[in-house]
Amino acid sequence: MMIARFGKQVLRKNVLVSNRIHFPVISRGFHNSFINKSDDLKSPPIDITKGQTEAKVETKKDKFAGFGLDLDELIGETAKGSQVTEQTELTKSEEEEKKKKNINTNTNKNDRKSVPAISLEDFNPSQFKDFKNTGLIDDVILRALDRAHFKDLTPIQQKSIVPLLETERGMVCRAKTGTGKTLTFLIPTLQSAVSRKIASGGRSSGVDTVIIVPTRDLALQIYDEYQKVLRGISGSRKPHISYVIGGMKNSFNPRNPSEIVIATPGRLEADLRSPLFASAFTDIKYRVYDEADRLLDVGFEPTLDSIDRSIKMIRSDDAEPLKSLLFSATVDARLDQFAKQHINKKYDYINTVPEDDPEVHENIHQVMYKCKDAIDKFGSFFNYVNQLVKDSPDMKMMVFLPTQTAVEFLYSYMSEACHKHDVDIDIFHLHGKRSASQRQRALSNFKRDDSGILITTDVAARGIDVKGVTHVVQLFPSSEIADYVHKVGRTGRAGKEGKAVLFITQPEMAYVRRLNSERGVTFEQVHESSEIDNSIDFFEGMRPDEQVANDFFYTLMSFLAQISSTYRLRADDLVAENVSLYRAILQKPDAKLSLRAASALIKRLNRDVVREFFEQGRGGNNGGYGGYGGYGGSSYGRSGGSNRYSGGGGNRSEKRFSFAGRGGNSGGHSGRGRGGRSGYSGGRSSQYSDWE
Repeated sequence: MMIARFGKQVLRKNVLVSNRIHFPVISRGFHNSFINKSDDLKSPPIDITKGQTEAKVETKKDKFAGFGLDLDELIGETAKGSQVTEQTELTKSEEEEKKKKNINTNTNKNDRKSVPAISLEDFNPSQFKDFKNTGLIDDVILRALDRAHFKDLTPIQQKSIVPLLETERGMVCRAKTGTGKTLTFLIPTLQSAVSRKIASGGRSSGVDTVIIVPTRDLALQIYDEYQKVLRGISGSRKPHISYVIGGMKNSFNPRNPSEIVIATPGRLEADLRSPLFASAFTDIKYRVYDEADRLLDVGFEPTLDSIDRSIKMIRSDDAEPLKSLLFSATVDARLDQFAKQHINKKYDYINTVPEDDPEVHENIHQVMYKCKDAIDKFGSFFNYVNQLVKDSPDMKMMVFLPTQTAVEFLYSYMSEACHKHDVDIDIFHLHGKRSASQRQRALSNFKRDDSGILITTDVAARGIDVKGVTHVVQLFPSSEIADYVHKVGRTGRAGKEGKAVLFITQPEMAYVRRLNSERGVTFEQVHESSEIDNSIDFFEGMRPDEQVANDFFYTLMSFLAQISSTYRLRADDLVAENVSLYRAILQKPDAKLSLRAASALIKRLNRDVVREFFEQGRGGNNGGYGGYGGYGGSSYGRSGGSNRYSGGGGNRSEKRFSFAGRGGNSGGHSGRGRGGRSGYSGGRSSQYSDWE
């Protein structure tokens, strides 16, 4: 019979601080799951030197002495005592138990092998009710899950929940998007928070879990997921949850801290500098990195390092060991190194994606349309939407574009075109320069509608979870290969089928080859754009706002510079076809962009191409770029921004367009613009406003 050990256990070099209660539980066995193992696992999972050292236990007062504050006065509690005992080696019973546990470490991604995961003997849960009477999940949580209609476990939940509950060293979990990952870390963190509430008699005793995510939208999505379960818990056992995210007022009160906090990196780093705020994190038990690969991709690693140092400094020495959980769709050498630094040099690793499994979920049907040029691409896309609206009344589509100005342009242009050609569909738009309330309104309206189109930037791909998305459309190559997988993952979720459609031109085809070579992406269907019924001329009779069009193409040039470098595309061809699109939109066959727009491309362009499509001067064809206060922080041409779009969260509210029998009209959109940075500046660091 195995012995379960509960209570506080803190390792400080060679010293074990322990307060344990022992009682028998059901014996443990294995079930068929994927947890990987490295070759150096003969050494104990926890390194305890056999020599003896003197225990040095600092009080919380010592930790905050540098702030010049009395912690008793600050948070109204005294430093907790702890029983300190020296331990030089693991006991025999502990060693036997460790051998029976096959949660193994990963120090080299090339050494990973699948081995069984920890479980109760013969325990293969398929539903949450199967956890009843196992002692793993409190009954109050199981009842709340049932009330929230969470009944069946997804494959990742079957493989991961038990190891996540039992890991002592922290864990990295590789999982595809749309597989039920959020609930996987929700359960162990909620279990810990409920236990904390019980131990404190229902009083607030500080933050138990902090969840760090790359975007505001993802933070709010996770917040909503927790709330679904928390609504089923009442009384003194109910934990509280709050968020600390950029661009919004904190819902976190450090004087009465919630047990669970969801945060974006920049805001959390800044707030941890406040002694009052930091005092709520002295006894934190769980730290979760969600979408960790994206956190690193967009340049948050220095911020995360700073947060890690702050947490280590403020945690009290009698706190339980910090457990860090990291979730990612991809695990490469960079993420492995990050995990060793932030979690454990011998972190536990579980892979829910079989090695021969494609990156894109099997429920997603991938289709590619080969277009003659950019004009054909946009025209074919509009006719594709027109046909879908006729054939599939419940069509729900997300369209991804690379820049904020591209989103503003297509939202305006497509809304007007749909109205003109009686295409009956609601259109919404979302990007990082819109205010938090505008973003929330657009997303909630899109979620509520049975059908509709949400036009959004690439950076929102990770932060949006909408049920019933039937189609994901991409009109440009992604700035990074991994982004393609994350964007198409917005459809085909929760076991439902979806379609991912890529419109591509010949100058962009190298991107498709990279998708296949690096991610194994294959398209089940490849069509010529001529197979689409292009009966509607997308450009005929349109009178777009020229300033909005200029803004779009000004920032697009910098995006083209990046992808031409990343995928070795011919910059001359990219510029030629996209400036031709610019001319078709304005219906001015000789229109040119300001030469300033080509600053990131100029060294790669043939002189004839420069003369053909760009002109000297500040304004280009119509005042240059001014709609967002200037590209890269400068203002060219018309200053102050467009009088139609608010850019950086101005006073324009979300507008729902209703056409053809829904009683609405496209109307006009007034409101003064507001200066800001461009949607894309050729580098990842400039996009932080999108992420937070």
